[in-house]
Amino acid sequence: MEKSNITLYVPKIEDYWYEQKLLSDYETMYYNAGYVSDVKEYDYNTGCINFEPSLWEERFEYRKNPKVFFSYIKDEDRFVGLASYQFDVNKNIYVCGILIDSNERAKGYGKTGLKLLLDVAKYNGVTELYSCFEDGRGNINKIFLENGFEVVKTYDWVRFNEPNKGVLVKVTL
Repeated sequence: MEKSNITLYVPKIEDYWYEQKLLSDYETMYYNAGYVSDVKEYDYNTGCINFEPSLWEERFEYRKNPKVFFSYIKDEDRFVGLASYQFDVNKNIYVCGILIDSNERAKGYGKTGLKLLLDVAKYNGVTELYSCFEDGRGNINKIFLENGFEVVKTYDWVRFNEPNKGVLVKVTL
């Protein structure tokens, strides 16, 4: 189901309370748990990311980079998720992602939010976007494939010390 009243909203620093709430919510972040990460704010056991107010100014400044687009997915007057892309200098590609509040999943926000993100990226001159996630992880595979992404590579990952599969997907804009 595609939603028509959804927008992407570039947050002001005073809106970062929502991101803090979302990134610290276990039900929203469980998919992220059990991976080795170099993000110092990451919690291996829960997948949550500590986004305390002391980090907000630095993140706000980083997001002013023209190779970064970061937004909240908004349904009329309330936030329901995040959508972003940024240039990965190590891989020389633009990577994107979406995160929907666990209470708002399976309501069409992911599909619509990703479509809007692709429109913004194309408008901003991005010609290709990539994303990487666990193969078979709920609706995320379906959402990306329905928005024109194709699997270009598979990975052998480890999650909680157990073998796991990941995919790299790509769309040409």
